[in-house]
Amino acid sequence: MSFSMQEWDLLAVFLSHPNRFLAAREIIRLGWRAGAHEVEQLRTYVRRLRLKLDPLDVPFRLVSHHSRGYCLVVD
Repeated sequence: MSFSMQEWDLLAVFLSHPNRFLAAREIIRLGWRAGAHEVEQLRTYVRRLRLKLDPLDVPFRLVSHHSRGYCLVVD
C-alpha cells in the first residue's frame, strides 16, 4: 500500500496536532495543499487516508465531527 504525497502531507499535519480537532481551513493554513478546490479535496483525501490507515496496526485513528473538523486520535 502506498500513500500519495498529498496523503503524506495531510498525515504530517495531523501528527503535528494529535488529539486536536482541526477545521478544514486550519488544515490548509497549517500547510496542506492539494489544489484550487482544497476544502472539497480535503474530504476526499481524509477518506482515502482513513481507508489506508484502518487496516494497519497503528496506535491512532482519524475521526471527523461535522461542526468541529477532523482529529487524529492517538490511543
